[in-house]
Amino acid sequence: MLAVSTKESGAWLNALPASCVGNLLDDDSLRISVVPRLGAPICEPHTCRCSATVDVYGRHGLSCRYSGGRHSALTESLRRALVTCQSHAIPEPNVVLEDDTRKRPDGMTLVPWKQGTALVWDVTCVDTLCDSHVG
Repeated sequence: MLAVSTKESGAWLNALPASCVGNLLDDDSLRISVVPRLGAPICEPHTCRCSATVDVYGRHGLSCRYSGGRHSALTESLRRALVTCQSHAIPEPNVVLEDDTRKRPDGMTLVPWKQGTALVWDVTCVDTLCDSHVG
Protein backbone atom coordinates (compact mmCIF):
# COMPACT_ATOMS: atom_id res chain seq x y z
CA MET A 1 0.00 0.00 0.00
CA LEU A 2 1.27 3.42 -0.90
CA ALA A 3 -0.08 4.88 2.34
CA VAL A 4 2.40 2.96 4.48
CA SER A 5 5.33 2.81 2.09
CA THR A 6 6.63 6.34 2.64
CA LYS A 7 9.62 6.85 4.87
CA GLU A 8 7.69 8.83 7.51
CA SER A 9 4.55 6.69 7.67
CA GLY A 10 5.89 4.52 10.48
CA ALA A 11 7.56 7.27 12.52
CA TRP A 12 4.87 7.02 15.21
CA LEU A 13 6.01 3.44 15.87
CA ASN A 14 9.33 4.82 17.15
CA ALA A 15 7.74 7.27 19.62
CA LEU A 16 8.51 6.52 23.25
CA PRO A 17 5.17 5.62 24.90
CA ALA A 18 4.47 8.14 27.67
CA SER A 19 1.12 8.51 29.39
CA CYS A 20 1.98 12.09 30.48
CA VAL A 21 1.76 13.29 26.86
CA GLY A 22 -1.05 10.94 25.92
CA ASN A 23 0.73 8.64 23.48
CA LEU A 24 0.59 5.44 25.53
CA LEU A 25 -1.77 3.19 23.58
CA ASP A 26 -3.94 0.57 25.24
CA ASP A 27 -4.02 -2.90 23.65
CA ASP A 28 -7.10 -2.23 21.48
CA SER A 29 -5.77 1.12 20.21
CA LEU A 30 -2.43 -0.45 19.31
CA ARG A 31 -4.15 -3.30 17.46
CA ILE A 32 -6.41 -0.90 15.57
CA SER A 33 -3.37 1.21 14.64
CA VAL A 34 -1.11 -1.64 13.50
CA VAL A 35 -3.53 -4.02 11.74
CA PRO A 36 -4.24 -1.69 8.77
CA ARG A 37 -0.49 -1.49 8.10
CA LEU A 38 -0.54 -5.27 7.67
CA GLY A 39 -3.57 -5.21 5.36
CA ALA A 40 -5.41 -7.60 7.68
CA PRO A 41 -9.13 -7.57 8.55
CA ILE A 42 -9.98 -5.53 11.65
CA CYS A 43 -13.76 -5.79 12.12
CA GLU A 44 -16.91 -7.53 10.98
CA PRO A 45 -18.69 -5.91 8.01
CA HIS A 46 -21.54 -3.66 9.13
CA THR A 47 -23.51 -0.54 8.25
CA CYS A 48 -22.30 2.79 9.65
CA ARG A 49 -24.77 5.24 11.15
CA CYS A 50 -24.21 7.38 8.03
CA SER A 51 -25.65 4.41 6.04
CA ALA A 52 -22.34 3.53 4.34
CA THR A 53 -21.10 -0.05 4.35
CA VAL A 54 -18.05 -0.71 6.51
CA ASP A 55 -15.92 -3.56 5.17
CA VAL A 56 -13.66 -5.91 7.15
CA TYR A 57 -10.80 -3.40 6.94
CA GLY A 58 -12.77 -0.67 8.73
CA ARG A 59 -11.30 2.15 6.61
CA HIS A 60 -14.60 3.98 6.30
CA GLY A 61 -14.13 5.50 9.77
CA LEU A 62 -11.15 7.52 8.52
CA SER A 63 -13.36 9.57 6.21
CA CYS A 64 -16.86 9.35 7.72
CA ARG A 65 -18.44 12.67 8.60
CA TYR A 66 -19.46 11.18 11.96
CA SER A 67 -15.84 10.43 12.94
CA GLY A 68 -15.00 13.82 14.43
CA GLY A 69 -13.09 12.61 17.47
CA ARG A 70 -9.68 12.43 15.77
CA HIS A 71 -9.48 16.21 15.26
CA SER A 72 -10.22 17.04 18.90
CA ALA A 73 -7.92 14.30 20.19
CA LEU A 74 -5.01 15.51 18.05
CA THR A 75 -5.55 19.14 19.07
CA GLU A 76 -5.62 18.16 22.75
CA SER A 77 -2.51 15.98 22.35
CA LEU A 78 -0.58 18.89 20.83
CA ARG A 79 -1.78 21.25 23.57
CA ARG A 80 -0.70 18.78 26.30
CA ALA A 81 2.72 18.34 24.66
CA LEU A 82 3.25 22.11 24.66
CA VAL A 83 2.18 22.37 28.31
CA THR A 84 4.65 19.58 29.17
CA CYS A 85 7.36 21.80 27.64
CA GLN A 86 6.28 24.71 29.89
CA SER A 87 4.59 26.50 26.99
CA HIS A 88 1.02 26.87 28.17
CA ALA A 89 -1.59 26.71 25.44
CA ILE A 90 -5.36 26.83 25.06
CA PRO A 91 -7.63 25.05 22.59
CA GLU A 92 -9.86 27.04 20.23
CA PRO A 93 -8.94 30.55 21.39
CA ASN A 94 -11.42 33.33 20.74
CA VAL A 95 -9.22 35.09 18.17
CA VAL A 96 -9.39 35.53 14.41
CA LEU A 97 -6.28 35.23 12.23
CA GLU A 98 -5.09 38.50 10.70
CA ASP A 99 -5.41 37.44 7.09
CA ASP A 100 -8.20 37.40 4.56
CA THR A 101 -9.50 34.00 5.67
CA ARG A 102 -10.99 35.15 9.00
CA LYS A 103 -10.36 31.61 10.29
CA ARG A 104 -10.02 30.68 13.94
CA PRO A 105 -7.08 28.51 15.01
CA ASP A 106 -7.48 25.18 16.80
CA GLY A 107 -5.03 26.22 19.50
CA MET A 108 -2.69 28.98 20.67
CA THR A 109 0.19 29.35 23.12
CA LEU A 110 -0.35 31.81 25.97
CA VAL A 111 3.29 32.90 26.06
CA PRO A 112 5.16 34.44 23.14
CA TRP A 113 6.66 31.82 20.85
CA LYS A 114 8.76 33.80 18.38
CA GLN A 115 9.37 37.54 18.02
CA GLY A 116 6.71 38.31 20.62
CA THR A 117 3.90 36.47 18.86
CA ALA A 118 1.98 33.42 19.98
CA LEU A 119 2.12 30.09 18.19
CA VAL A 120 -1.23 29.14 16.68
CA TRP A 121 -2.07 25.86 14.99
CA ASP A 122 -4.72 24.25 12.86
CA VAL A 123 -5.20 20.48 12.81
CA THR A 124 -6.24 18.66 9.65
CA CYS A 125 -6.99 14.94 9.71
CA VAL A 126 -6.53 13.15 6.41
CA ASP A 127 -7.49 9.68 5.30
CA THR A 128 -4.18 8.14 4.21
CA LEU A 129 -5.98 4.93 3.30
CA CYS A 130 -8.31 6.56 0.76
CA ASP A 131 -8.33 5.08 -2.75
CA SER A 132 -5.78 7.58 -4.08
CA HIS A 133 -3.21 6.50 -1.44
CA VAL A 134 -3.74 2.75 -1.54
CA GLY A 135 -1.95 0.84 -4.29
